[in-house]
Amino acid sequence: MFSNDSFIYSFYVVGLTMVCMIMFAAPYFNSFSSQGSAQIKINKESRIISLILLSLVFSIVFGMRWRFGTDYPTYLRIFLLNDTGPYKSEWLFKFINDCLYEFNVHYWIYFGIAAFIQIFLLFYTLKNEAYLWVFLILSLFGGLFFFDWMNGMRQELASCVMLFGTNYIIKKDPLKYLLCIIIATGFHISALIFLLMYPLLYRGKSIVPSRRIQILMLVICAAVPLLVGDFLTRLFPILDLMQQMEGEGGYASRYNENVLQKYSDETNIGIMFYIFFGINSLIICYSSKLKKYFSGRRILIYYNMYFWGMIFETLLASNMVLVRPFRYFRIYKLIMIAYLLYYFYKHPTRLTTTLLVTIIAILVVCMGIKVYTAPFNFFFDVPEAP
Repeated sequence: MFSNDSFIYSFYVVGLTMVCMIMFAAPYFNSFSSQGSAQIKINKESRIISLILLSLVFSIVFGMRWRFGTDYPTYLRIFLLNDTGPYKSEWLFKFINDCLYEFNVHYWIYFGIAAFIQIFLLFYTLKNEAYLWVFLILSLFGGLFFFDWMNGMRQELASCVMLFGTNYIIKKDPLKYLLCIIIATGFHISALIFLLMYPLLYRGKSIVPSRRIQILMLVICAAVPLLVGDFLTRLFPILDLMQQMEGEGGYASRYNENVLQKYSDETNIGIMFYIFFGINSLIICYSSKLKKYFSGRRILIYYNMYFWGMIFETLLASNMVLVRPFRYFRIYKLIMIAYLLYYFYKHPTRLTTTLLVTIIAILVVCMGIKVYTAPFNFFFDVPEAP
């Protein structure tokens, strides 16, 4: 019915995937009590089944993708040739590659397993906040976080592991949190930065300034890359530290100063930069209400991680190398968008309803723009696919 290289086909496949996942999440949409705790009206077994089914939908579709994600050819080559030598320090990634290669499985299963781990950890971490699932899915697709998962696969796997690890910050269990860091570094060695998070967050208190200061910081950090450009390129020696953290094969080790200067011109500043500036501003403005309505240590920790990650990601938006460590915290932006949308849904006024509908419409349009610029294809529809 559709041409495989057409925008309509791509939007149809990605959009249908999103809708199917929402169908499995929908039964839990109204399971939130005004006291701030999730009242699951369907038993835990049914919830786990729904979680597995929506995870399978996501992982099967995106496991069968072809060249969807900038780094896809690199990971495909690594798997087909079992070229994991540069990643020997990332033991879990190498172990999974080696095992699947030895069993001679098809590469779509390799990509499918990675996608399943990502989506399952996200929703399982928030299983007691299942009322957020519908808006998490909208945020995942409309905020283009799903494309990040298809691209920087190792780092995004580590990010999802450490999202699950926040459970042990909440429970004040440092040993299990450390175990999560060990597992995450098995995918990407730079996950060691999460060693800093436990002492900062285990008390469950806010470590962000007042809302006015937050807005001021956001405006300044957004203005710097727009007006000054990639000013941090002058501080090139910092890449030595990044190289040690990222290990062999990391981005920092591939660029000398001249190449980095050229590479930094290919900025992350585009339409999504301005859209996220608006959404981030709304999250900050409503942050006090969100923390009060969704009371508990979990949202406080998520907001702390979201805010500081977002601030540094905005400040460093002009440099795709230096911003990379802070992309770990994008997953908390995904979650905070879901919290914001659900708050608007639960507090219907003319303003909140307008904001809810507008943000959802913008997210759907953004998803459309992404699949227009990066068409989706299944491997079995592409003649040159091995």
